[in-house]
Amino acid sequence: MQQKKAISKNVVTLVNDLLSSSIKERATEIFIEPKEDHTSIRFRIKGAVSAPKGTNIFEKKLHHDVVARIKTLTGTMKKEIQNLPQEGKIMLKFKNKEYCFRLITIPTLHGETVSIRNMEWWTKPVEMEKIFMGDKELHAKVKRILERKEGMVLTTGMPGSAKTNIAWAFLNQVSGSGTKAFSIEDVVEILLPSVEQIHVNNKSALCFKTAVDSVIKSDPDVMYVSDIDDSELAKTLLQAAMNWCMVISQLMVPDAVEGLFYFSDMGIREYITGNAVKMVTNTVLEKQLCPHCKQTAKYSQTELKKMGLKEPEIKPGKFYQPKGCQKCENTGYKGRLVILEVLEVNNSVKKAFIGEQTTKNLPLLPQKKEFFILEKKAL
Repeated sequence: MQQKKAISKNVVTLVNDLLSSSIKERATEIFIEPKEDHTSIRFRIKGAVSAPKGTNIFEKKLHHDVVARIKTLTGTMKKEIQNLPQEGKIMLKFKNKEYCFRLITIPTLHGETVSIRNMEWWTKPVEMEKIFMGDKELHAKVKRILERKEGMVLTTGMPGSAKTNIAWAFLNQVSGSGTKAFSIEDVVEILLPSVEQIHVNNKSALCFKTAVDSVIKSDPDVMYVSDIDDSELAKTLLQAAMNWCMVISQLMVPDAVEGLFYFSDMGIREYITGNAVKMVTNTVLEKQLCPHCKQTAKYSQTELKKMGLKEPEIKPGKFYQPKGCQKCENTGYKGRLVILEVLEVNNSVKKAFIGEQTTKNLPLLPQKKEFFILEKKAL
């Protein structure tokens, strides 16, 4: 009995140290990964996954107790369920500041693996000015589209590409005292004072479709829906976007053009998508060279073209490569860069999209290429 209490105390200390260490090291994510004979811990810091400072493994016999302790901290996850994925949230106070951790447990061959995201970095939406970083022309274009408060605006990208942050920025831009705005999310990750936020769960009675149908009856000006997971929900949102409401959502697709075809795969006619969607953005996260130690580099034109650069970009360009210093912990990189792609669905794009119903190679066709001028800007 005494031994059991000692182990429990060790586990409490271990979990507390793990969470506090992640805050000190400014980790955005924590991974607790069970192996055959031990459990390893890794942090995601500045986009790269690596072992934390100090001890990064613990005995396998403690793994079950560690996961149970983490589930207990959420107050909602069930310790006895180990063969199904679970999601939860932990609120932690550290040095007089409150932090929110969102986590998911997934059963694997050697036990439950745990992924924990520190939501402190997402407590405020990114401001529009910071997104476009001095690109006044592109900023004005996006702002003009958003100010109409009509149609559907989609942010696209792969997991971890900052597409949710862009969606929040757009929602924050269009909501305010003169606008009735709702957000419908499976987990409310960021608080927006000017938005009525709804936490849904598809396993409960309050699913996305039920929440959207109810919100539409209240005649909103703007509606943000974090996931469009079935064709019925997609049709409802596209219909609302065509009639009276601005709809903001996000899709997990690799580029902006693919975002237009997303609904076609659900069996929705292109003329509906083309008339409803007003803008699609796509984001890609890239590691940024450390400004303190980056060094100039010489590349041949052939090498630069292989990197995707075009002739006008090569001639005036000055190029750098990573080196490594104390300020970037000898990685050569410090922070991440968001590459933003913006596609306005204007009349030309709409006509091309609606007229080409059988292929996803539309932007690659020479005769249609002029319809898809994609503007890119680094954050």
